[in-house]
Amino acid sequence: MVLDVACTLVERHARTMLAAVGVLAMTGVAGNLICFIKRLFEPAGVMFSAGNAESLLWAAGSYAAFGLAAAVCGGVVGWAMRRRRFTRSDAEGRS
Repeated sequence: MVLDVACTLVERHARTMLAAVGVLAMTGVAGNLICFIKRLFEPAGVMFSAGNAESLLWAAGSYAAFGLAAAVCGGVVGWAMRRRRFTRSDAEGRS
């Protein structure tokens, strides 16, 4: 849900690739941290809270890093596909 809102925001307002990928990257981090917090409160979340605070921070950091990497990759691929589609339609229009 968080990513859907960010994608809509990017489609309507982001003018540069850097702005779009930045918004999507931060949304990926936030979304994965929300999932991490949700897992802490599930019965299986006991495996996260059994360690000390340092291991809990490492787990949260890995969730955030994966969200960042996935959102950046997705944003760049989406931008490239969109650019390719517009470039192709412009070339076909000129022929």
